[in-house]
Amino acid sequence: YQVNDQRVQMKQGVFKRTELALDYERIQQADLQIPWYLRWVGRYVVRLESAGAKGQEVILVGLTQPQAELLQQRVQLRGNQATSPQTHTNANSAAQPNTEDGAADFSFTIGKNEVWKIGLIQNPFIAVGLVLAFLVSNERIRNASESALVGFVERFPSKTLALVVLVGGAFLLMALFIAAAIGFAWNKYYGYQLTRNDQRYSYRAGFASPLQRSFSLRKLQTIKIKQGIIARLMHRVTIELAQAGGMAQRQERFLIPILTEQQRQRFVADLGVPSSETTWHRSHKWWISHWLLITFVVPTLIFDWRVGSGAKVLVFVLRVLSWRKRGWWLDEQWFATRSGVFGFTERWLPISKMQSISWVQGP
Repeated sequence: YQVNDQRVQMKQGVFKRTELALDYERIQQADLQIPWYLRWVGRYVVRLESAGAKGQEVILVGLTQPQAELLQQRVQLRGNQATSPQTHTNANSAAQPNTEDGAADFSFTIGKNEVWKIGLIQNPFIAVGLVLAFLVSNERIRNASESALVGFVERFPSKTLALVVLVGGAFLLMALFIAAAIGFAWNKYYGYQLTRNDQRYSYRAGFASPLQRSFSLRKLQTIKIKQGIIARLMHRVTIELAQAGGMAQRQERFLIPILTEQQRQRFVADLGVPSSETTWHRSHKWWISHWLLITFVVPTLIFDWRVGSGAKVLVFVLRVLSWRKRGWWLDEQWFATRSGVFGFTERWLPISKMQSISWVQGP
């Protein structure tokens, strides 16, 4: 690889040779990580991602700390020079950033007492659902599971004792999944600290393999604010910033995994997003009736009218709950949508970044 004042160039391959040149101005995300297997030699991995639909990457492995930091500084410096001062919609009067370090324009940290909650918010019960779905995925696996269960129960002198052991084992398995999720979150988000310097957000986090990820605000495409049912019980939210190209590249997303309501207000104010006091416009009430007819007809044809009626009532309740959360909002700078049932998901799009509008009307 080669690095100069304008771009970074890389070539690689044996049978297939590939060369890639990436200008600093087109780099919208820069990651600096020291993996656990390289910590003993003090070597870093630098990942640079370009703008555009292809999302081309330059991955440099084995850099020393001065080399990695110098490259990251060049990316940030050229990115700031390419940004007009008017492009940042920061509401400084409302943000009240914490600048205890004397350098960052905005910053906050996630304490140790918050990191373990991230594992619960990211819902380890999905893993349990995947395991159960695998066990009943086909007849052969299902029959083998049932035979193993019957053989296990027959080992006990009574079915009551077997039931107690099975329930206890299920709770133990659930506890292991939750502990694994908390451990994963602790390893990934330990010591999380977010800062903004001019037009670039950065965060540092990680225990075994610390990661420093940066994000150019001028490439901001979507802000996603999410709160699931567990996060709602904890009064926490998650915020994700999407660059040009959308949310497709999940591995490289810029994520703030957990925020209190106060932190959320400070962060969205720094982004220039309206506060949570936003008055949402609701969809028309006829939206509730969508899918009601088919959820009655199909179960009725397969089973009977009572099953169809029960399915219709269940779907109607869910549609009403969803309609109460569903809404949209618009001003001169932002367009936003909101959806959800027990929690919510908000998506904020800068008007200046909107590329197409489609109007659709069915029969």
